[in-house]
Amino acid sequence: ALAVETVPCARLAPGDLVALRPGLALPCDVVLLAGAAVVNEAMLTGESAPVRKAPLPRTAAELGGGAFRPGTAGAMKHLLLSGSRVLQAEGDAAAAGPLLGHPPGAPAALAGGEAVPALGMVLRAGVYTTRGRLVQALQYPQDTKGFAHRQRKEAEQFVAFLLGLTVVITVWFVFYAIYFLKFSTYNVVIYSLDLTTILVPAALPLVLSVGVQMAFESLKEKRIHAATTTHIVTAGHADCMAYDKTGTLTQEGDTFVALVPADGFEGPLLTAAPRGGALEKALAGCHSLARLERGGALLGESLELEMLRASGWRQESLGAGGAPSPSPLGGSAALYPPDPSGEFLVQLRDFPFDAETRTQSAV
Repeated sequence: ALAVETVPCARLAPGDLVALRPGLALPCDVVLLAGAAVVNEAMLTGESAPVRKAPLPRTAAELGGGAFRPGTAGAMKHLLLSGSRVLQAEGDAAAAGPLLGHPPGAPAALAGGEAVPALGMVLRAGVYTTRGRLVQALQYPQDTKGFAHRQRKEAEQFVAFLLGLTVVITVWFVFYAIYFLKFSTYNVVIYSLDLTTILVPAALPLVLSVGVQMAFESLKEKRIHAATTTHIVTAGHADCMAYDKTGTLTQEGDTFVALVPADGFEGPLLTAAPRGGALEKALAGCHSLARLERGGALLGESLELEMLRASGWRQESLGAGGAPSPSPLGGSAALYPPDPSGEFLVQLRDFPFDAETRTQSAV
């Protein structure tokens, strides 16, 4: 049997196997290999809704026929990002066995009879994590090429206009000073140069830079942080600003209103969840909701929570820490209708929503 060792965050390196427990603030990006977890990613996304993470499939076929690519949208359901906090975690002794060096088919075991936690592998650490790159972008901002190019082009056009205006006025002044005012050549040259420095001041670039810097300091006093001074100039071109006030002006979550069966994309509008039939079972069972702690609240997408609530069915977790399965096939969750008819559904496996293929299913 193996034991879990506590080490400083600085010692973590890609490839290390880590135990995921409730309350853990992740210091690195981790790929979930065995078990299930629910995390709070509010520090990174600003969304306080818990996010459920599924273990990485064991075969290439389950991955869609290819290798695991961390940068894709489909990989996010297996990634626990640095800065997120583990709310709930449940281990899988059977899946963790090969990871801990046990023979195939042998469940994992820890010293002292401790329950096997959810296991993950360190993918990125330090400044290479998602949070590290975010902090680097704030500390060492890079000017956006589009903004910088546009502002440089506008400055060049403005200077070219001043130079053209200077040439026209200087030619007119030289002609008028020589033929009408009878100025000497020395005075004509002096006044022409003076006119040029007035129309195109040498301190123009310095004045523009000082103006932007003063705007930066003024915003800083009002506790408004600008990543780059270039963005301050760009903001001056804005005529209207829109803010996302979801959760403040609107109510968080979804509400079941109606259901339209997709029978040839036509059919009656149902204002309540149907009772009986495959449609009711689809509402009750086709989701990725999980209750990782017995007696705890169901966690998952608000749309799926509302679907289950509208169906009237109740879900019970099965397996370790849950109720025994009513089916010989096992399963991860059992669903029971509101009326005690003896009918039930067992969720053998769920496939969360994949943004790349836009598919989701449950067995």
